[in-house]
Amino acid sequence: MAHNLHPASFNETFTAFLLATTNSTDGAAAGELAGNRTQKASSLATPCMVIVMLSYIFGCIGNLIALIHLWRNVRNTKHALMLKCLLTNDLIGLSGMFVQMCMHLYLPADVIQANMHNFCILRVIWRVFGISSGCVAFVMALERYIALAKPFFYHK
Repeated sequence: MAHNLHPASFNETFTAFLLATTNSTDGAAAGELAGNRTQKASSLATPCMVIVMLSYIFGCIGNLIALIHLWRNVRNTKHALMLKCLLTNDLIGLSGMFVQMCMHLYLPADVIQANMHNFCILRVIWRVFGISSGCVAFVMALERYIALAKPFFYHK
């Protein structure tokens, strides 16, 4: 590309690419691209961001409802403990990622750039919760396998 754009996010980069490929490549088009970049990026990102935000909200509310239900109705303590651990883990990870996403959307760009190292550390922490959810699901599957395949060993 002949012009130099420094977009702050993937959506702006993608929008700039789309606009650059659909517009002509003369100097007027480059100036028009730089002027319309933020307007096009917000209109392009709105449906995607609404879907992502609703997914986070739905996941947090669903995990919270399931946790409340499990705390009230406990029958099998081993199984309920693993489910509570999985739901709590998912709820912490989802809520943390949701808050960090909202901070990236609504904080000024200079604040985000100044604290990028801290945001990266937090992102790794939230991803650890996502990875450990898979580990909890594996332990739950292993526990169920032992209960079905070795019932006498399981009840000891």
